[in-house]
Amino acid sequence: MSKRKDLNRNKKNTKKRAVWWILGILFILILSFVGGYNIRNNRLYQVLIKDESKVATIFYKQPYMLLWNKTLGFIRENKDSVVFASDNYKITIPSDKISKYYHMNLDLEKGNYQGFEEAIVYDFNLQNFSDLYAVSDISVKLPEELKQKDRIDVYGIENDELKIYKKALAVDEEGFISFPIGDYQSYALVYVPLENIEFTSNEITLKNKESISLEMRTIPENATLDKIEFEYDTEALVISSDGVLTAKKAGEFIVKIKNMTEAQEIKVVVLPALENIKVDKNNIVLKQGNTSTISVRIEPVDAVDQEIKFESLDENIATVDDNGMITAKNVGNCEIKISAVANEEIYTLVQVTVEERAEETTENGVTELTYIKGVLIANKQYALPSTYNPGVDPTALAAYYQMKEAAGLEGFSLPIISGFRSYETQKGLYQRYVNNYGQAAADRFSAMPGKSEHQTGLAFDLGWVDDSYGTTAEGKWLAENCYKYGFIIRYPEGKEEITGYMYEPWHVRYLGNPLATDVYNSGLCLEEYLGI
Repeated sequence: MSKRKDLNRNKKNTKKRAVWWILGILFILILSFVGGYNIRNNRLYQVLIKDESKVATIFYKQPYMLLWNKTLGFIRENKDSVVFASDNYKITIPSDKISKYYHMNLDLEKGNYQGFEEAIVYDFNLQNFSDLYAVSDISVKLPEELKQKDRIDVYGIENDELKIYKKALAVDEEGFISFPIGDYQSYALVYVPLENIEFTSNEITLKNKESISLEMRTIPENATLDKIEFEYDTEALVISSDGVLTAKKAGEFIVKIKNMTEAQEIKVVVLPALENIKVDKNNIVLKQGNTSTISVRIEPVDAVDQEIKFESLDENIATVDDNGMITAKNVGNCEIKISAVANEEIYTLVQVTVEERAEETTENGVTELTYIKGVLIANKQYALPSTYNPGVDPTALAAYYQMKEAAGLEGFSLPIISGFRSYETQKGLYQRYVNNYGQAAADRFSAMPGKSEHQTGLAFDLGWVDDSYGTTAEGKWLAENCYKYGFIIRYPEGKEEITGYMYEPWHVRYLGNPLATDVYNSGLCLEEYLGI
């Protein structure tokens, strides 16, 4: 009995020792894990706080990552994103989506899919990544047989079928390819050998400096567009790796395509394109009302697209027509832009300075153009020369059509009864009125030749010529709205002693804005507003 008791006692002691050994080992493992965890995080934290980059790069060897809360907080506050980098892959996660724990494992396995029997295929699954939703980009190190290729296709795997995701991604010097993560959980890295390329045309025509994609069909259709070698005149053409041809000079050239079962050639015809616009003067100074024409020279002279357009960048200061004639309007500075219609990035600018033109009198006593505060004046006091014959001002006419369109929406026709009148036309009209009504009466409603606003090309008689026009719905609309389009009622009611002319609700004068609005809001006639 005593021997049996001793045996049982020994067994119990052995079990106790085993338990203690296990507990001791577990304790040591826990201490090692905690110690290793703290050591790794401390090192990582020290590296991160010294790194001024907005991207935190974390290198790891184990398939998991457990971060300090302090480390997480620092990353979220100071970094834009985090890159977890191992020997075989790198994943990028936005810092606001970073988690405390990651279990990361990616294994490339050789795959076999229908329609890709001749291809090299490696697939991988991202389901082992915890927080997969947060991964934005991934870089994968390729197996040896894929590293030798210049381009690799990436497919998404859905129901065991490959669906193209990214075509012809470049392989970097370290053998990695990189791409953003999409909606797939599994991906395949694929290289399909190229047998041949068929081009849709054997002749291409384009303009110099223009780019065009070489339209081609690969055989097989799902072939990876690996490095294709082109032989061509590098001083005349540039062809990118993805087949975009850019012309550098005009002429006819031959492009030879290599690395295919049959040699191919493409004829490239490059037409001379407009490259530069030269002008005879870059700075022009004009008095108000004067004109100057810009002379333009196109380079090269044989360019196929020589059409250019002129544009004033401030038509309140100066306008320009399609032939390059500048007309000075108001005092100030502006630019005239001359640009190629085919390529508006090609342009030149002409600086225009408009100076005020004061009243001048010639030796013969003929009054020249008079501008007061930038406004061309024609009234009983200031006359226009008999030779001044500008025609209808195009800016004023365009403004009239805008006003007419707006009036039409309200049901008013607003026709032009009288527009521009030359000196000779006004001379005959005035004399007829004098003959019929006498000079005193005629002077109340008709201007002497040279003193009519119609000769400026800036005045229009609208509707019909009768005092009652101002009481009609159309006449009231004109009086209340014309300023919005740059016009004023030139001879308002009750201002005859100042303007010299009776009330003319049909007569409008173009001033442009904001001047027309200012005159309208002031309640003054033009002579009062300008102080003349």
